[in-house]
Amino acid sequence: MLRAVFNGENLGFGKACNLGASLARGSSVVLLNNDTIPGEGWLEALLEVAEDEAVGIVGSRLLYPDGRLQHAGIALNADGLPYHIHRHEPAEFGPALVQRDFPAVTGASMLLRREVYEQLGGFDEAFQMYVEDVDLCLRAWEAGLRVVYCPKSLLVHLESASVTDLARRDEQVRTGWQLLRSRWDGKFATPPWAGQEPERPHITLDGVLSFAALAFADELVAHPEILRTYTEAFGDGDDASLVIYAPGRQPAEIAGALGQAMRQAGIQEAGCPDLLVVAADGGREGEAALAGAVDAAYTRRNRDGAFAVLDHFDDGRVADLRLRAERRWGRLAA
Repeated sequence: MLRAVFNGENLGFGKACNLGASLARGSSVVLLNNDTIPGEGWLEALLEVAEDEAVGIVGSRLLYPDGRLQHAGIALNADGLPYHIHRHEPAEFGPALVQRDFPAVTGASMLLRREVYEQLGGFDEAFQMYVEDVDLCLRAWEAGLRVVYCPKSLLVHLESASVTDLARRDEQVRTGWQLLRSRWDGKFATPPWAGQEPERPHITLDGVLSFAALAFADELVAHPEILRTYTEAFGDGDDASLVIYAPGRQPAEIAGALGQAMRQAGIQEAGCPDLLVVAADGGREGEAALAGAVDAAYTRRNRDGAFAVLDHFDDGRVADLRLRAERRWGRLAA
């Protein structure tokens, strides 16, 4: 039986889901975004995994409309912030086809047995929107239950298709991150999902400050507004470096092009944040080393290869990148 419930106001994602779950009568609770297009057998695959009583939450593999991966599990970086691994990889990317445990899966498509949903108390309504799904998953781990990513459950996710106020969305993300960290920092001495997260080397790059974001020289030259947005968010007093990758180019060569881009963007030398040009050979080993020396990617382009493990921020999310940097500097309360 299908029942439609219309709220008179925007209750927020978690509260609306909790209301729907309280009215439902099934033995399982499925949370599904309104901007998803389910594939054949998506629900049956989730139900099959949830039959294991050790499993608390099951999540799906989600694709962008162009066929690239949007969600294949959520990991936590060294700062305790969630990120989607393998984002923008091809749909059939090998590691994304393996069923495995993760710290969290997205609430865009997740399933819980009803008794688990009630045991956990559903979503914490202190979150207006964003990362309440990560909080729910961490509470499942805390309760001794597993969180499993199920690649056989496949959907297309338009992602944020119903969002019209981007500034409000970004503020909700930042607020959610701070609440998530204040609640979970240091809670798991030995994370129950240990060994599940992708590894990357940790390498020191000469001249890089405490926090480093990777950018691509050719992109900044072609789109100076990206660089301008970064310099509006970061300044010379910040303990952060923008590492500009220029494969196959000499630093002096690319510095001239970048200088022109900065002039086009109206960027003044006074107050400009730390910019470091790196001319690597573009090979796998060089890129793996570079990925191990930075904390995030600042780019509009798709990540691939060694850079796929980096959390991604573009000029629309530069405020979130700064929040991440401040976390590294220790300027935010735990």
